[in-house]
Amino acid sequence: MNPWTGPQLVPAQLNNLNTTVAMPNPPSLYAQPTDNSTTKNNSDNNQPHHIVLPTGSAPRPVAYPPLNKNHIPLVPASGFDVPPKEVAGKEKETDAAGSMSSDPNMSQATRELLRKARKMVPPMLEKFHKGQMGRIAVIGGSEDYTGAPYFSAMASARLGADMSHVICEPQAAQVIKTYSPNLMVHPLLRSSRHATATETSSSLSKSIIDLLPRFHVLVIGPGLGRDKLMQDVCASVISEARKSGLPLVLDADGLLLAQNRPELVHGYRECILTPNVVEFARLCKAQGIDPGSFKGEGEGAAALAGKLGGVTVLRKGARDWISDGERTVVGDLRGGLKRSGGQGDTLTGSIATFLGWRKAYLDKLWEHDGELDKWELLQLAAFGGSCVTRESSRLAFAKRGRSLQASDLTDEVEVAFRNLFEDDNAGSDGGYIGERRLSKV
Repeated sequence: MNPWTGPQLVPAQLNNLNTTVAMPNPPSLYAQPTDNSTTKNNSDNNQPHHIVLPTGSAPRPVAYPPLNKNHIPLVPASGFDVPPKEVAGKEKETDAAGSMSSDPNMSQATRELLRKARKMVPPMLEKFHKGQMGRIAVIGGSEDYTGAPYFSAMASARLGADMSHVICEPQAAQVIKTYSPNLMVHPLLRSSRHATATETSSSLSKSIIDLLPRFHVLVIGPGLGRDKLMQDVCASVISEARKSGLPLVLDADGLLLAQNRPELVHGYRECILTPNVVEFARLCKAQGIDPGSFKGEGEGAAALAGKLGGVTVLRKGARDWISDGERTVVGDLRGGLKRSGGQGDTLTGSIATFLGWRKAYLDKLWEHDGELDKWELLQLAAFGGSCVTRESSRLAFAKRGRSLQASDLTDEVEVAFRNLFEDDNAGSDGGYIGERRLSKV
């Protein structure tokens, strides 16, 4: 199917039917809002027919794709191409868990991974208190780069982490604080040119290490830069984090530490690396691996992960290949087509939140079957972060097209998560992977 005309899935449960939504006939089944009056349905195939959607206490804003003058969508509104016969006038088949079983272009492997990842998403329960569902710290942010740590920390917050921190240079801290009052910003890093004689790698790293017991996950690298003092401080923090088993996500300039000082991460299975194609090639060469020698990208990710002693490598690309050297999975949901800088920061923040939920799952903060072990959960955290980021990109691209920027992904994280992991009527036991639905407040 032409990806530019793939249809939007429509909710199957149509209760309290009093809102009318006009939708073009197949193959362009995109929801378009109208007023509450009844619109006549023209027999012409180019005229919209109507699907009635449930109303709640407040209207639901919908992220609609742009249309041309003929009301044909310019971008796909669904992450998956679904034939019109699966959408219009046909109630979807569901399994016992309420999940769709009729998405023809979602692979069974992806479906099962999403179903498993859903198990680690905590329900919303009154007994929980602040901080239990994820305390994330992003270490990065320098005089030149203030956006990256913000995007990472905000993605973690928008996805559902209770508390998101940024540890950065003072020159970046004041700027990042103006971006959002929701983040806790600590100006504890120093670059070589701004450090005083008493601010050494040892003293600076100690101030950060003292905070480590407050965090569940560290993201290291967004906006960090390549300054030697900044890199040395982060190296000391990584060494100390390993002693306490703190999960790590390394990206951007944080990957330089894995490249130039591989002993920092070698054999540490609580570490996830998220290289793009260029960074992946550098990491491979540093380990004596020819990045062009593999038949497939998944094979390359597995080889690098194995060489680094079982860290998890998420190789970003048209598909995200995730491997710990033994098990390899692929994140293959469709994202947007714009490759603006900073989208990888949404990925790191999203992974971090899933890792925070992993801890809550392992600590059994709610009742569950306990079928997932800590290493499967870690890989599912990387997979879940990949899926949320790709769906956020798709939603943002549907609105912005070529003008898409990293900040647009931040605005879509919440809807992306709900599309993939929640159902409209989810109760105290949380949502499930239900049908893809219209965005709601």
